[in-house]
Amino acid sequence: METSGYGSPVSEAAAALEESLSMYSRGSRFLAGRTDRLVDGERRKVAVLFLGIALEAGSGGTTDHDLFHGVLAGIMDFLSSVVESFGGYVDKSEGARLMALFGARSAAENDSARAVGCGLRMVEILREVGPALPEGSSLQAGAGINSGTVVVAPDPAGHLTATGSTVNLASRIEEMAEPGTVFVSSGVREECGDLFEFDSRGSFAVRGTSSTVCIYQPAGPGRLRKERWERAARLSGIPIFGRERELERLEELVGRAFGDTPGTVLARIRGEAGIGKSRLLHHLLESIGGVAVLHGHTEHFSRTPFSIWLDILRGYLRTMDDSEGVIADKLAILADGCPDGRLAAKVREEIPRLTAFLLYGGPDAGGGSPEESRALAVAIRLVLSALSASGPLLLALEDLHWMDEASARVLQLFTGSVGDGAGVMIAATERPPESGPAIEEKGWEIMELDPLGSSPIAAICDHLLSDGGEPADMDPCLTDFLHNGARGNPFYAEELVLSLHEIGGIVRGSDGRWRLTTGVADIGVPPGVAALIQSRVDMLPGEERRILQIASVIGTAFRKGLLKKVTSGLGLREYPEVSVQKLVEKGFLIPENGGRLSFRHDLVRSSVYGTTLMHNRRIVHGITAEACEELYSDETGMMATVVFDHWRLAGRSGKMLEWSDRALAGARDGDLVSEIIRIAGHVLEVTGRDSSDGEWSSRMFAMELMQAALGRSGNLSEALDVTEEFLAEASAGGRPDWEAVALRARGIHLNEMGRHEEIEAVYARALEMARVAGDGMLIARVHGSIANFYSDTGRNDLALENYRAAREILVREGSREQLASALCNTANLMVRLGRREEAAKEFLESIRICRERGMRASLGYSLNGYAILLAMENRLEEAEKVFEEALDCQRDIGNRPLESSITGNLGVLTRMLGDLPRSLEYRESALRMVRSCGSRRSLAIALVNMASIHRLMENKEAALSYCGEARSVAESIRDPASLCHAVSIQGMLYLAMGRRKDAMEACEEAIRLVESHGISSGTLEDLDDFLGIMMEYGLPCRRPSNWEDGGTGEL
Repeated sequence: METSGYGSPVSEAAAALEESLSMYSRGSRFLAGRTDRLVDGERRKVAVLFLGIALEAGSGGTTDHDLFHGVLAGIMDFLSSVVESFGGYVDKSEGARLMALFGARSAAENDSARAVGCGLRMVEILREVGPALPEGSSLQAGAGINSGTVVVAPDPAGHLTATGSTVNLASRIEEMAEPGTVFVSSGVREECGDLFEFDSRGSFAVRGTSSTVCIYQPAGPGRLRKERWERAARLSGIPIFGRERELERLEELVGRAFGDTPGTVLARIRGEAGIGKSRLLHHLLESIGGVAVLHGHTEHFSRTPFSIWLDILRGYLRTMDDSEGVIADKLAILADGCPDGRLAAKVREEIPRLTAFLLYGGPDAGGGSPEESRALAVAIRLVLSALSASGPLLLALEDLHWMDEASARVLQLFTGSVGDGAGVMIAATERPPESGPAIEEKGWEIMELDPLGSSPIAAICDHLLSDGGEPADMDPCLTDFLHNGARGNPFYAEELVLSLHEIGGIVRGSDGRWRLTTGVADIGVPPGVAALIQSRVDMLPGEERRILQIASVIGTAFRKGLLKKVTSGLGLREYPEVSVQKLVEKGFLIPENGGRLSFRHDLVRSSVYGTTLMHNRRIVHGITAEACEELYSDETGMMATVVFDHWRLAGRSGKMLEWSDRALAGARDGDLVSEIIRIAGHVLEVTGRDSSDGEWSSRMFAMELMQAALGRSGNLSEALDVTEEFLAEASAGGRPDWEAVALRARGIHLNEMGRHEEIEAVYARALEMARVAGDGMLIARVHGSIANFYSDTGRNDLALENYRAAREILVREGSREQLASALCNTANLMVRLGRREEAAKEFLESIRICRERGMRASLGYSLNGYAILLAMENRLEEAEKVFEEALDCQRDIGNRPLESSITGNLGVLTRMLGDLPRSLEYRESALRMVRSCGSRRSLAIALVNMASIHRLMENKEAALSYCGEARSVAESIRDPASLCHAVSIQGMLYLAMGRRKDAMEACEEAIRLVESHGISSGTLEDLDDFLGIMMEYGLPCRRPSNWEDGGTGEL
């Protein structure tokens, strides 16, 4: 067997161990030793530690000593850094043995305790990294510690070393130590006092000593450490210090929401990690009464669609273990309790979809498609609206910055639908956005949390150090040290106090005053909280530390059943209930409703995760993925991204790819653009053109979804690059179906980029490849894209031909959902062609399918088109009812741009009905919506409509002002139609004001616009009216040269 060289067992094991050990060396512990220079030959009181390492044989009964020695140097180098992290100094390292001194460079009151803590940690580390060795071999270590006076002096090379009987006895004790244990002398036991509990191992005759030596073994934390955990238990009861202004503001916001005149309040508490956001939110939850409360938090580990709403609704309705029928009954009761009959009816319609969601989770519970995801978002919003209609509602959301796109969509739907007097408060916490807020801030109260001053930090520390309710007396130097270390962050302050108390960095003197020890007073403040948390984790008993690290790999929050399954998979015979409870008592974990546990703060989880060996992380991620597959088989759609990420972090690319299609499909069905890009990126990293057939299929699926997601997010250049790679691989792989998909995508991106000259050839090739593949639905999609392109470029006959071709295939294939959209597109085109009777049939068939399938988004589009057609035929009252239903659909799904468009249409319609004040209200509402969320073109149209209604109401100055703004917007986006409307309205205003010369110039400008841009007759009612008035005034004017006889049509 090879023993050296690239790829040998020695080099592979060395690399694995180096990778594992490197995780422990990120940042120094904050108790690093001082470097004071000493005089030669000084006698010092020190604790001496010896550690010996041995290679234990694997299951085959053989040991590979070449392997052992190949990795030994790296091990000893790393253990030296561990010694330094505990404030020690490595005297010598020879072969598989290490000698360390504590107190040799600078003395501290707890040198023996540091040595014991260091010995326990090194033994534990070697036990943890053992699985990185091949063939079942493992590393075993024993440590011996003694304390006493030694001679410390530099050797001829200048290296500081120690000699004397204290050193010799420590060496003998190490030789006696059993594998995996730390043995200490009676002197060390006495000096540690109550920091550790010790078991006696008996008295032994030791070579080189005249009397027997009593040996002890550390057995766990002592009274002082238990006292520290008791202090940690006070964390949950710490009052809020230094936030009086924020508390007053919260109280004022609560009054605005739930006072005598109920209102709607959206509040975001923003600040860095640990600054106190959750404390304020939980204070609000504890102090409020007489209000229905929905409380949930997002998780950063995987952005599973709708996860926060699933947890919130399951918790509120208590459906975790309910059957389908029971869940449906609970939803029916919720609907029955809603006083708004129309809203209650909508909730009842959604009971089947909501029941599936609460039972199985995720948008795929109802069929799995972007349309289904949007429908589910509407359904969840309707439940929230029903609850708010039933009485005052507080919605508390933690960590808004990690909210997935689908959940954010629900939140935006709900905030957009809540009325001003609803008695609703949404309070959310979030960290400062790195690149703009994920959820727009308009309408939200933003409460920024600044760092605390010295007095509040002192009050927090006083609370932790006080006994029996008596205030703690702290030395000013300690107060300053804590303030500087906390940097105004209350979480940092808590961790700093607990860590200092744990390692003896602060002591209470005989006068009752808390002071820094000499050893800590001279060191710098740690750069961050991670080192503090890591030092606390290092001090945990072995099993508790292992459980905490396992939990950190599972996630920020998790179900107890999952933790139980994972620990079982790791070989623990029983669920470690006692250790878990201890971690709760010590302030690391928090129990939640529904049998869940979560870390007290994500900083704790991320810091603990950072202490976990990469080798061990991979193992736990893999076992967690297996456990999720087994425990949540009914929720695999919702859990697909979670399982995918666990397999990815486990380094199991094959298993990751098995889940990649499901994870990508879930993100697609959830309409999660950024998540598609992230998952697809990971898939493309581990696959290539030479991958196996199954992996290559996953790669192609990833590229298909990635290019579409990039296009939707506006990254057209990147989308086109991915599409070109997709096309090249599809062609090389002989897959005409994927080649057609890629070509169609290429055409769509080129159209968006305005590169029209290439598109016809691209689409023709796409249609050819789709036909070669024999995929009817794909052929229909290509025809639809071609039709859209021709419609956008004004070639209506070609557009209609392709719409009809797509429709015939969709009818044959039985795809009712896509057929509804095709019918609506065809009908809109027929309206433009003046074929109104045919358009009406198409609209009505589309509406019927949408109602039948519960497709509210598509229904809104079809209703709007049909209402416009009715208005054009002067069936105004019918049109108004259809418009109102279309508006209701768009409000339900939160389509603000189309909602504004329909509202504007209602403004035109009510003007036609002669109700000018009502028309103005509609138009003002439409303009407000467009300004907040619409396109520039929509803004131009809304401004024109405002100018028109003010002209009719003879508000000339207001009308001219809107005309001016409309012209500016239309000119900036090169929209000739809107510009012509604005110029025509200006001209009519000039006539009414007696400015005939200006009116004549406006008339000529409007006609030039029509002629230069080929605008058809019958599409500019304002210009028709203007020309008619000019003729009434007897002023010279002409009709555009490209117009024949035509009607009008403001809509």
